[in-house]
Amino acid sequence: MALLSAARSGTALEILVAEQVSREFLDNVEQVQQDARQSIGALIKDISKLNTLVALYGTLCPIDLGHWNGHDKRSRKTADRWFQISTTVRESSDTVSNAFLRLNQARSPARKGKQSMKDCVILETYLEHMKSLRAKGRTATAVFVSSNIKDYAADDRTTIRDDIKDEFQSLGLEYAPSMGAAKGLLRL
Repeated sequence: MALLSAARSGTALEILVAEQVSREFLDNVEQVQQDARQSIGALIKDISKLNTLVALYGTLCPIDLGHWNGHDKRSRKTADRWFQISTTVRESSDTVSNAFLRLNQARSPARKGKQSMKDCVILETYLEHMKSLRAKGRTATAVFVSSNIKDYAADDRTTIRDDIKDEFQSLGLEYAPSMGAAKGLLRL
């Protein structure tokens, strides 16, 4: 929420979202929201059963999960605000061919035996855009955020994989596995 607030100010932070990310969000958001609703409902039901069981032993301090009601809708509104305030980064004419080359070379986020063309398109979109920004003299701290640590993070789970570290360093691009880590790197 601090990052969203900083971006809303219009001067402290600019949020960039690759075109492919927007497409995938729209393709999956309804199912994710439904899954969240079902999971939260199941958790509330389980805790209710546990509260009943514990009450049988005389404990009068039930766990209340009422604050989770409507969480899926609140989360969706927050996600929608991210997309409203962000700048969409369009794929260039070279993006797909660069992504395909990355896929063929099995460079992160690609790996042998894994279908990762969409992930490669996303990364190439950001790398190309960062090259353009740096060429225009933009020197501000830039952070690539992805919780997909399996495809991007080194063994320490906090830094970028070795096979793409040089690409990131040459652009002054940092890696964060979470929004909290990004907030720290951006000193916000």
